[in-house]
Amino acid sequence: MRERLRQSTRHAILESAAWAFNGGDVAAARMEDIAAGAGIAVGTLYNYFRDRQALVSAVLQSRTQGLLDALDDVIAEATAAGRAPAAFAADLHRFVGVLTRHCDDNRALMFGVIDEALQHGVDATAVNRQHSVATQFLARAARLLAYGVETGALRRAEPGLYAAMLLG
Repeated sequence: MRERLRQSTRHAILESAAWAFNGGDVAAARMEDIAAGAGIAVGTLYNYFRDRQALVSAVLQSRTQGLLDALDDVIAEATAAGRAPAAFAADLHRFVGVLTRHCDDNRALMFGVIDEALQHGVDATAVNRQHSVATQFLARAARLLAYGVETGALRRAEPGLYAAMLLG
């Protein structure tokens, strides 16, 4: 029961922070407002996240994981047994749609993080996270595109090349 409450509180904090950060100015989002939006005291927020940077990182991780899970769902459905190869174009369209909706939904957050990096510099952790996320996106795109090659919907080529062209 305690762990569920802890997870629920963490989720409420992340949702409140994402909403606050998507307001446009990550640096201007006050920790007090984020705590209030989550229905907790600001001290409780700091029990979960040591500082703003840790909170921003957790929000980015949460949003990224949600996107990766949604892309995995598209790939699983596309590659399901008995699925017609002719449906590949629709599957690819859904894959790109998931990506674009995510970007639209999180546009202000992404720009806020970029602006903060431009103002304060980029740390090694952020660079590693960006590289890891890009690698994960490419891997998922390559899996879907390999299926397109396998079904004959795409010409024989290296799926990684198709993925780089799609996401490049």
